[in-house]
Amino acid sequence: MIPVFEPDFGEEEIAAVVAALRRGEISGSFGTAIKEFEEGFAAFCDCRYGIAVTSGTTALHLAVAALDLKPGDEVLVQVPISRPRSQSSTRTPFLSPSTPSATPGIWIST
Repeated sequence: MIPVFEPDFGEEEIAAVVAALRRGEISGSFGTAIKEFEEGFAAFCDCRYGIAVTSGTTALHLAVAALDLKPGDEVLVQVPISRPRSQSSTRTPFLSPSTPSATPGIWIST
């Protein structure tokens, strides 16, 4: 199996999680951690807004919704590696997801 991603959490990340737990910030409805993250991410990306979401799947759904796609538009999606989330975010009654072919064993779309 080819490793796709290995998390890398250091002491700073662990301390931030512990601090948020101690403050009782376990959801986005109160506290400052999420707002600070969104503002910092927006600044990092040189954008007006940054929005934290609950998952990568949610982010993909929002990204597709923001594209102003029209009924029948074809959407090219990556070849699913372990979870077909990129395809599920385009599976609506009016979009047509299409997976480009890939060369077996080298993970590059052709």
